[in-house]
Amino acid sequence: MTRPHSPKHRLLQQAARLVAADRSDLAPAKAITSLADAAMQSLRKVPSLGRLSTDCPRSDSEGDSQPPKTGLDLPLIWAAPTLPVHDMEEPEPMLPALSHAEREVLVAEAHAADKQLLLRRLVFAVDSSGEASSSDSAPPTPRLGSRMLPEWCRGSLTPRSSKDDGSTQPGGWQLSLPPFYECQGPDDETLVFESRFESGNLRRAWQVGPRTYELDLYPDRSTDLHTRWFYFSVSNTRPGVPYTFLVSNMSVSAKSSMYHAGMQPVVLSRRAQHERGEGWRRSGTEVLYYSNGRRRSTRRRGTFHTLRFVLCFEYADDVVSVAPCVPYTYSHIRQQLRAISEDPTRAYRMRRRRLCSTLAGNACEVITITSFSSKEDDCAVPLAERRGIVVTARVHPGEPQASWMMQGLLEFLTGPSLQAKQLRDHFVFKLVPVLNPDGVVVGNQRVNLSGADLNRRCDSSAHYTYHAYYTGHTYYRRCA
Repeated sequence: MTRPHSPKHRLLQQAARLVAADRSDLAPAKAITSLADAAMQSLRKVPSLGRLSTDCPRSDSEGDSQPPKTGLDLPLIWAAPTLPVHDMEEPEPMLPALSHAEREVLVAEAHAADKQLLLRRLVFAVDSSGEASSSDSAPPTPRLGSRMLPEWCRGSLTPRSSKDDGSTQPGGWQLSLPPFYECQGPDDETLVFESRFESGNLRRAWQVGPRTYELDLYPDRSTDLHTRWFYFSVSNTRPGVPYTFLVSNMSVSAKSSMYHAGMQPVVLSRRAQHERGEGWRRSGTEVLYYSNGRRRSTRRRGTFHTLRFVLCFEYADDVVSVAPCVPYTYSHIRQQLRAISEDPTRAYRMRRRRLCSTLAGNACEVITITSFSSKEDDCAVPLAERRGIVVTARVHPGEPQASWMMQGLLEFLTGPSLQAKQLRDHFVFKLVPVLNPDGVVVGNQRVNLSGADLNRRCDSSAHYTYHAYYTGHTYYRRCA
């Protein structure tokens, strides 16, 4: 029996409509036969659960150490992915939540302080070509009322192939880029900002006080929405000095913000990492989140919000990265998959295959974990009788917590514990570590390069613009 929402069912419905319309160029019987055959051919392209994805192409593990493809004609800084995490014995506490009265007083003081800011010096900006621009003439944040978005927001897809001689790295990656602001001398205490790296998001920064900076984030590519994810670094720091940061175009409402509950941003100090092995940590004081009165687009009612926090750095001339939560880049995902596949104690328990390619040409992979040989173990359920479990992550790029959960799941299911073995003996696990690689690479919060929110588009016919999610969704239906 055909499932009511399967691809074959939809094609048969289309055939029935053609029959009802009595099209002269296609006989009714031929219409049903042709469309049914097309449905079966489309389903055959999706790997079945019983064949354990052997008809999927193998992933190119040699490319795990190569830069990902951005799909944008923008130069970015490439560095080997390293994301150390400082494992604490106890969870790091959140800041005490403020009462409503206390928050109202602090917000009023913040508004009054904002009105007294007279200095406004541009210290970081990225123009439409991705180069640091020396003027404050960057295009304004686009609105949905505009029919054409600025070029920097639309982006242009780059060819998927790269040069064979290795002279140009794919995706416009560079080993280094000149900073927007260069310090004028040892007495210059201006922070030097940078966000032109994988998953980075900072569009512009102004110095509005001696040690106060206003920040403006990129909207998601091909949209003017979802300014939530930020990821940038600062250098030329001074120890023990409070720096105030004002992220002035946050799109999430104040009622939905976790910053009201005491959440702090995370920071990574390069010197602390090298000297003490310390990784990402929660940091920041005087965290405040409030509406700043700037109107949003006509479709999205309400105003933008400001995230205000104060950081004190430990070292002089340090490089400190800042983000709302611990980042997990696409390159780090591939490095982690490669580490598991090269571990002889784990590799035989998993199969790594390419599910499809994204718009930019990045690999969307599916990992199969089970006991592949049930003959040696009498307790194992026969392979054809096992139930399938599908787990996916990162359909929204700005939710890296899902990747950390996926990493723990991968390490557990491929591990030596008795519980993991029992699960492998009874189930076939299909894991998709990242469903939106392009969005993760360019630092989006919610959508892919085409501006599509993927978990809202699974039944649409224009699936080329979100091929990874469409293929994955069809794959799940086949495994059901």
